Amino acid sequence: MHFQKTINSVGRPLIFGEVLYDLFPEGNKLLGGAPFNVAWHLQGLGLPPLLISRIGNDQLGYNALEQMKKWGMDMSGIQLDQKYSTGVAHILSEKDDPQFEIPSLQAYDYIEKSLAFRNTKKKDLSLIYHGTLACRHSVSASTLKSLVNKLNLPIFIDVNLRSPWWEKISVCNFLQNASWIKMNEAELFLLSNTLKPSRLEKARTVLLKNKKSKALIVTRGSKGAFFLLPGNKKIESLGVKANEVVDTVGAGDAFSSVWILGIALDWNILITLERSLEFASAIVRQRGATRQDPELYRFFKKKWKL
Repeated sequence: MHFQKTINSVGRPLIFGEVLYDLFPEGNKLLGGAPFNVAWHLQGLGLPPLLISRIGNDQLGYNALEQMKKWGMDMSGIQLDQKYSTGVAHILSEKDDPQFEIPSLQAYDYIEKSLAFRNTKKKDLSLIYHGTLACRHSVSASTLKSLVNKLNLPIFIDVNLRSPWWEKISVCNFLQNASWIKMNEAELFLLSNTLKPSRLEKARTVLLKNKKSKALIVTRGSKGAFFLLPGNKKIESLGVKANEVVDTVGAGDAFSSVWILGIALDWNILITLERSLEFASAIVRQRGATRQDPELYRFFKKKWKL
């Protein structure tokens, strides 16, 4: 007999990577970073994550801790750096594919290995989520690789190609250990050197070279998303069209958070696609990548019977 999983019966996702502030052209500073956004949404939806990151000993860092505390997040995995500042990202464009300028040598580049391991002890963990920006510096990349090897958990990789902070070989090497890979359509064709949508099977074959990979999830902005299967087969959803889009920063992170929730609760693929897109469409109607209003999360928890 198969029993339906509930949030209270599943393990916690380990979310690894950057906590930073998105700096918008008009001067707004809003807390973000793909891993932080995913962790925030999961907390709001009732699946508390373990976020492992590093912030600076500065006002931005303390502001981040204060917001996390108010949101009820577990802050045990947040490290404090005495040398490097809390991360920032300058938003240059907010269209379907936002453009960023990201300074080098920020606190999240130096996530320390022993502290990270200490914070995983006695934790009931279900998977590891990380993006590609978390791998740009050797210190955090080494910590991440050690966690992956020691914990031996399924991996969800969120591809976020931020120039100049990525190399194709390095990104593809990380993909080979992943159970789930999520990227947008432009990133799919860029990494696989396949420019034509009609050649999706070649793209999938290039990226998924081992048996660990369960899924290639491709987002298409306002056109929805699809789950790519062998034989050029797709499970696709057009999603919910968002009226009055304010900005698209963090839309992919909102999508990823609900996909992780779907993994935890064994939702079928089409339902997971639809719900991920529905939640992302709600996030783009506001400024910034996260929402501090609990009502949004209560709405979806009630609708999805969480």
